Amino acid sequence: MECLFQPNAYLGDEVIDCYINLIKAQKHLKCRSGGRVHIENAFQFNFLKRDGDVEIK
Repeated sequence: MECLFQPNAYLGDEVIDCYINLIKAQKHLKCRSGGRVHIENAFQFNFLKRDGDVEIK
């Protein structure tokens, strides 16, 4: 964990996806008062981030 405090350190997509799957397994984290939470994996997030500014016609 100490490596994450280095200036140029980052986590790979596999680590993020594993953590996302752990969150998905916790139902109380997905259904919150006032709304729902939609959780995707790192690949889908990057795809949406990349293509999210395209105008919809």
